[in-house]
Amino acid sequence: MADVRGGAIIREEESSVGSVCLNAHSFDGFIREYAGRFGANVDTIKRTLKESGLVINYVRYSVGTGYAFSSYIVPAPFLEDEFVEMLTPPEEMKVEGAPAEVKRKVVTEVEKPEWKKLEEIVRDVLIDLGFSARTNERLRSRGRGEIEVDVWADKRISGTKFYVYASCKYWNKDVDRRIIDEEFGRTLQLIDILHLKIFIAKRLTEPAKSTALADGFIVIELGEKASMENPEEIYNIVYSHLKGTLRRNRTSRTPENRQRGKGDLRKA
Repeated sequence: MADVRGGAIIREEESSVGSVCLNAHSFDGFIREYAGRFGANVDTIKRTLKESGLVINYVRYSVGTGYAFSSYIVPAPFLEDEFVEMLTPPEEMKVEGAPAEVKRKVVTEVEKPEWKKLEEIVRDVLIDLGFSARTNERLRSRGRGEIEVDVWADKRISGTKFYVYASCKYWNKDVDRRIIDEEFGRTLQLIDILHLKIFIAKRLTEPAKSTALADGFIVIELGEKASMENPEEIYNIVYSHLKGTLRRNRTSRTPENRQRGKGDLRKA
């Protein structure tokens, strides 16, 4: 990701929200060079990048010539400073001849970063609220590809599947509006109709929060006090918000309220 930001791969274009479209030939050449430098398999690297969602293969077809043109898209959030820093190996892993037990300990910590813990907490909250929930669910999009969702949940209510989309951003900086715009765009690409959209972060800028609420997201700000050293506090914050939201939704759909709404409509 740092090499992409630094211009090591030729860019074809860049979206208004910061996503980058890379030239396929330049991308393939970079991967081959990287694989040769570290003794890795080219196909394995490309497959891993695609399956992780870090890179999206985009194919365009020319009606006139019948040829297909391939590009690679890197979504904007993966080019953020915090994400790139998270991918950088700790200094302990770079030390030659480090004891095996030290290496194992560092790898364990890297495999479970804080953003992953937040996703798991949100998943557990939704399960405790009666939903079937999964993290990093890959869903069909209206295009030809797939979209990976941080937390995806569903529940059958009165014969209808109730779908929940949750985006989790455990960042040390405020989430700005362009991230909200990108998340909203992702929800529009999903085939399934969403009944509840949730955006969870430590903090959002005021424009980002206003936009998220206008786009129909339930916004949960954890604040600085919420730390992964105290996951129970984060669980309670998320659980309280979502339980209250679901209760209000159920109340607004009761027969009494629906009948009252009809009466108000007739008066109008």
